[in-house]
Amino acid sequence: MTQNIQFDFSANPSGLLGVDDHSLYDTRMKVARLGHELGYQAVWVAEHHFTNYYATPSPLMALAQIAGECPGIGLGTCVLVLPWYQPLRLASDIAMLSNMTDGHLYMGVGRGTAPMEHEAYGVPMEDAQGWFDDALAIMRKALDGGRFTYQGKHWSVEREVELRPRPRKDNITLYGPYANPSSARKYAEMGLPVLNAGYPEAAAQAANIKEWEKVTAEIGGDLSADRINWVPTLIAETDEEAFALARETMSRFFELQSSHYTVDSTRFENIKGYESWGALFANLKSLSDPEVLDGVMDFLFVGSPSTVIEKIERHIEMGYNHFAVHADLYGLPFERIEQSMTMFAKEIAPHFSTGFGEKKQAAE
Repeated sequence: MTQNIQFDFSANPSGLLGVDDHSLYDTRMKVARLGHELGYQAVWVAEHHFTNYYATPSPLMALAQIAGECPGIGLGTCVLVLPWYQPLRLASDIAMLSNMTDGHLYMGVGRGTAPMEHEAYGVPMEDAQGWFDDALAIMRKALDGGRFTYQGKHWSVEREVELRPRPRKDNITLYGPYANPSSARKYAEMGLPVLNAGYPEAAAQAANIKEWEKVTAEIGGDLSADRINWVPTLIAETDEEAFALARETMSRFFELQSSHYTVDSTRFENIKGYESWGALFANLKSLSDPEVLDGVMDFLFVGSPSTVIEKIERHIEMGYNHFAVHADLYGLPFERIEQSMTMFAKEIAPHFSTGFGEKKQAAE
């Protein structure tokens, strides 16, 4: 089943529990160099603040370091939380990064869903959508090139300006994260391609993509655009070995997520625009129970190479055509991350992409 499927990877500060942040960032760079050597096409980093959940408060700074050590690799964010940025400054940073690399920039952008982070930055979650809308409009005008102004409710650009350095706009794509049909519809209306970084069941993911496709078709958008899925990944020689390690590792990972997002369904139900997130986060919290986790193994990339190949085939049937392998799971030593990434690159990715790794090999 060979297709032109793109495979990327994530490189966030991760590694053994209890080590200092400097060591976690060293491991992040080891993961980045490994992914580049193996031939993955792009590297993705998250944005998180103030907790142990992959603390990367400046994704573009992390990507600039990776770009310098991994020439030509694509660079992705999952996601830049726009309400926390001065949008003209953020657009300038993206324009600068686009001129520092030959790799494509896959810029995921969102409004944020962690109450603690919004509170720390003084952005009420009830207003987050409005801040996001203004920031996105300014970024698009700025990254399109040329002089512009903008009048918005939360952000304005009163003085006519043009970004310098000029962005390599054909080298930049913005994406919207989604977790339900409502967000899929919203981002489709904005013309943002699909980026899934949540863990809804397979049927829900397929429904989200169908909603994005429906709205994209209605507005005359690009139905051939990327549909990216960022998927927790743990590969081993046998399913039994992979599942046993996943029950320990991934339950710990979901527990860390739940703590970071201050999971409380009642709280989210009382925040306008976030009403549906309570149920989603309640489900996320339940995944910290290893017994419950077994129920979602079917759509995570956990198992032997042959099993994960079958899972990817089902994801492609859902509508995805681009994947980010998330093997740098919380608490795993580098050697275990290396094993999953290497087995995926050598035994799984070539099944779906005949050109996997060729660009790296040609450069060498």
